[in-house]
Amino acid sequence: MRKHLFLVVLGAAFALLSGLFVLMSHGSVLPVHAASGPATTFTIAPGDAERVPLDRNDGVCTLAEAVEAANDQGVSNPPLNDCGSGSPGLNIIELQAGDYNLTAQVAVINGGNTATFNVVTPIIVRGVTSDTTTIRRDPSSQDQFRFFHVGSNGFLTLENLGLAGGYANGGTGGGAAYVSPNGTMLVTRTQMLSNTARYGGALYNGGSTTVIDSAFLGNSASEDDASQGGAIYATNNMTVTASSITANESTDSGGGIYVSGTGSGAFWISLSNISTNVANSDVANGGSGGGIYHSSGVVTSTLNSITLNAALPSVPIGHGSAVAEGGGVYAADKMNLFFTLVDGNAAESGAGLFNSPAASTTVTSTLFIGNLASATGAGIANRGALDLYNAILWANVAEGNGGGLYNETLSGASANVRNSTIVQNQSLAGDGGGVFNLTGSSAWTALSNVTVASNNANGDGGGIANGNDGQIVVASSTLANNTAGGNGGGIASSDPITNHVRIRNTILTGNNGGNVETTENCSGALTSQGYNLDSGTGCAFVEPGDISSGNAALDSLAPADPLQVLQGNITPAYDLLPDSEAINAANPTACYDARNVNNNGMPLETDQWGEARVKQLRCDIGAIETDNTPTAVTLTGLVASSPTHTALPAGLVAAFALLALLAAIAGARRLVSPMK
Repeated sequence: MRKHLFLVVLGAAFALLSGLFVLMSHGSVLPVHAASGPATTFTIAPGDAERVPLDRNDGVCTLAEAVEAANDQGVSNPPLNDCGSGSPGLNIIELQAGDYNLTAQVAVINGGNTATFNVVTPIIVRGVTSDTTTIRRDPSSQDQFRFFHVGSNGFLTLENLGLAGGYANGGTGGGAAYVSPNGTMLVTRTQMLSNTARYGGALYNGGSTTVIDSAFLGNSASEDDASQGGAIYATNNMTVTASSITANESTDSGGGIYVSGTGSGAFWISLSNISTNVANSDVANGGSGGGIYHSSGVVTSTLNSITLNAALPSVPIGHGSAVAEGGGVYAADKMNLFFTLVDGNAAESGAGLFNSPAASTTVTSTLFIGNLASATGAGIANRGALDLYNAILWANVAEGNGGGLYNETLSGASANVRNSTIVQNQSLAGDGGGVFNLTGSSAWTALSNVTVASNNANGDGGGIANGNDGQIVVASSTLANNTAGGNGGGIASSDPITNHVRIRNTILTGNNGGNVETTENCSGALTSQGYNLDSGTGCAFVEPGDISSGNAALDSLAPADPLQVLQGNITPAYDLLPDSEAINAANPTACYDARNVNNNGMPLETDQWGEARVKQLRCDIGAIETDNTPTAVTLTGLVASSPTHTALPAGLVAAFALLALLAAIAGARRLVSPMK
């Protein structure tokens, strides 16, 4: 079995479930409301939602009065308003099916008009379904206001509701709802539609918020040209599960979500879809992070799709314009992406992911596919610390350098790519169809157990291009069938320092550089560290174990479907056919990774597919350790059999994680209340 993949999936699931457990233990998911008696339920009819001006003695219990009575918890005698007395502990406000059209605010809280009183106790506001029970700001209202504000020590549950048309005035946040520090909110089976604010068009979280099975659609952070977080703006601990964040926009950054901090916790998002969100919708400044903008804190994405988001560039004014970065995700602190689909996003740089200089991002079992950059790094643009493991960059297109990965890091930063696939990416007018590397003096890029195949650059380096002062190590990898309009179909370096590009135990075959035979596989100053296979002579490898004009004899790229990586499967690579000269031809001591630029690195225990690195006599050259016995070797005096392995059925590994997560969610729902 491919045990490492099984453990990766279970590890991701365990991490997510552990996070949920921690949140629950801190009372931020589904706390138990301590009540000294039965809960009081206030039932509000649509026509009685709000009367202007607020009249506490007109015989009608309104939504605002129900919140006020619930906060009072039965302390006042006589009761404060027409709703009567609430209960110590939990109070429930039941809304019948219908539209609750609110026309005016009743309080100004944190500088913003609010249609209900500040929530300071445990309150549940429950509708019938999110499609049939809608609280909305009346379109004819001249007032701008949000619907709910959760104060310190307050706990608000929103269930089976629609919240539409809210507007947080005065440059504040949360067009529909605002959560203060030390406040808590649970949102379940709820839609937030067409709300507006400067920060968080629908929701501003400064406390602790959990969103389950809900939707954010058509919200806008657009009060001025510096508005952020089209749907959500988070400054503290938050969890989003099984939800959709769609068609939201911001005039600045974070078309869908803006995370400016996570306090002592993290921003967790799982089993969710983040799609068609736009940063910089007024093209005034150049916004970043069409799907997610992450400026600080810890963000973890697991089992999500981030698709068709855009970070739009500014319209040039005078002689300057801002660059739009991170169409899908913009990272500026600690970011984790697990089992995530990043598809069809657009930006000037880092269309799928932009990793800023201050960021440290780990990407595992994630697919970047079909992302489009008008400048550099269509799949990923990295300027920080980046770790890619079991990831795929597939069919991303950049107008400039780095169709798959653009790596321009500062001194001391690194890009570490392991057990991954970089295939069919393009640089239309630049270098590095698969990878473009331009790193600082003490930064480095490392590729270990990586397949770089069928990429294309109009300039140099169809597979990999290394610029001036760049340092890169390629170890136990396969560069095949890449093409370049210029030099170096496989790899090209414009850096005159030879040892800035080191290659060991790697196959270079079938690459085409400008139809010039001597530059098909390699071009520029390169250092061989031995045991490489060049199908031509252009690489000029002469170190021990190097093979020139060798026969790589690669099988077809498999598996053919890149989406399988999201199910915990292996990444596509080329197995070796029996007549390959790469079989048993690697360093007899060990196959080494690329983590140390100055020597042989650390021994690799497994290949790109997670199989044992030594299966026969010694390691094979390239990314894959084959089960095939070489035709040129005859063993006598013993019976040899190829090792066998059994792959878990497609989707089964990920199913374990999904079942665990869904079980947690189902349990959470049972604790809330059954759907009506």
